[in-house]
Amino acid sequence: SALESAAVELVRAVDEGLEDQPEPFRKGSVPKPDQYGDYRTYAAELSRTVMDRLQLVKESRHASRAVERIKMYLHEQYKEELDLQRLAEHVHLTPSYLSKLFKGETGETITDFAISVRIHHAKRLLREEHGLKTYEVGERVGYPDPAYFTKVFKRMTGKTPKEYRDSVR
Repeated sequence: SALESAAVELVRAVDEGLEDQPEPFRKGSVPKPDQYGDYRTYAAELSRTVMDRLQLVKESRHASRAVERIKMYLHEQYKEELDLQRLAEHVHLTPSYLSKLFKGETGETITDFAISVRIHHAKRLLREEHGLKTYEVGERVGYPDPAYFTKVFKRMTGKTPKEYRDSVR
């Protein structure tokens, strides 16, 4: 029916705001007019469905902002030890929900993202600060243990910090 088609289009338009979101944001079906005794009851159910979906869009936008805030925070505070509880408090979410949200939105864990940020800064320091020893570079990006820094750097880049520095000189 034309009414059912209009309802499906309406809900689909709202759902476009949820396309890129992980579960639990994408869910629910569109009510069908023939399942209700009269149009007033159907209209109320359709209205509730659309309002619920709009609430999900609003929540997903909040979630996206939370992930962006965490990414910014990690870019600014990359030297600090990673504390999931503190990160979650920073955006007023539970640690487990933040982890799931971050992975769903970025495709990587918070830890992996933080490591890539640290290695990005380490590479910059190795290119630009020739007076720094490689262990000092590690310390500056949050790795006080030189052996661990070398191990992580090699896993991420395929080279040790020294090999990387020699290759960009």
